Amino acid sequence: MSSPSEGKCPVEMSKGTCGRSTARDNRCIFHLGNKDQAEAQEFAKLFPEELNTLEARGDIDLSHFEFPGEVTEFLGRILSKNIIFSRAVFEKKVYFYGTEFKEADFWHTTFKDEADFREATFTATANFSEAIFEAGADFTLTKFNAFARLRKARFLKPRSVVFDQNQMNNVSFLHTEGLSEVTLRSVQWPTDKGRCRLIDEDLMMEGEQDATYVNIADVYRRLRRNYESRVRYSDAGSFFKSEMEMRRMQVAPGKKLVDKVRRNLLSAIGWYNLLSVYGESPSRVAVCALAVFGVFSFWRFLVTPLPINPCLTQLVSAAMNSIERTILVFFQLKSEDFSDGIERILSALLLTLSAVTLRRQLERHR
Repeated sequence: MSSPSEGKCPVEMSKGTCGRSTARDNRCIFHLGNKDQAEAQEFAKLFPEELNTLEARGDIDLSHFEFPGEVTEFLGRILSKNIIFSRAVFEKKVYFYGTEFKEADFWHTTFKDEADFREATFTATANFSEAIFEAGADFTLTKFNAFARLRKARFLKPRSVVFDQNQMNNVSFLHTEGLSEVTLRSVQWPTDKGRCRLIDEDLMMEGEQDATYVNIADVYRRLRRNYESRVRYSDAGSFFKSEMEMRRMQVAPGKKLVDKVRRNLLSAIGWYNLLSVYGESPSRVAVCALAVFGVFSFWRFLVTPLPINPCLTQLVSAAMNSIERTILVFFQLKSEDFSDGIERILSALLLTLSAVTLRRQLERHR
């Protein structure tokens, strides 16, 4: 290793200028990139004591640190202070197995090798925004007890990224690269009214600028594709409903009556929801079909010419004729007047939705 210079490291960290003695290239041993073997050994020797010193002082600021070898100092560690890894670089595998974090900031952190977060617990905010995972990452049994921001994180080898047995109530994946391919096993998503409802919807209601209907729909779409690619159609259906819900709300986002009418009754996607819950509810389609059938049968019975005092046989015959004609019209086999045309339009729509919902149900039972 070359001899240290007399200067102070000028790297601007989250808590101010570094100020440590420089080792080479106007950088201290912790911020020096492309370390040779001797420098890497020096880093490994000094880092544990540096970590303890920083934790004793207050928040642990490791921003811009360059970790040259495997990092094991955090294995099972219970951190008493917030920790900052902003723009840090891990050249080798890093172990956070069983680590308990308070607030943790991994903004724009680069993991060049595997990152092990198994059974880690984040008791306060976890920020992985714009973090770059160049290899695998394991989040099995990781607990996100507060808001976890994985927005714009980049999983460059997404099939090597695992989320397993996680509660996702507090996790935001807006603009996350590779989300449609990461491995999602026994993951629990927050639900509301029969569909997934991510925390981003709550943040949107609170006025967060980046949480828009368009951006949230994109997250739901990529999660849907993820589950579809693994033939988990039931889970995919939940995200499909959420994706379509965002699109429907985008038609008229306001809370006024006119906005509700526009998105529910004056838009195709609104009717798609009302008639079939976006093709995910066979029972809703069946109820609507029965309602159409009943209304038109009753209408035809009312307009059937009958004597002033009809007998029971005449009433039954009129009812049967009305039902028979409704069946023929419903299945596009007859059309004589304006009411038949209306029924045929409605029945054609319902028959199409029946085919869509049936296909989805069959896919789930492959």
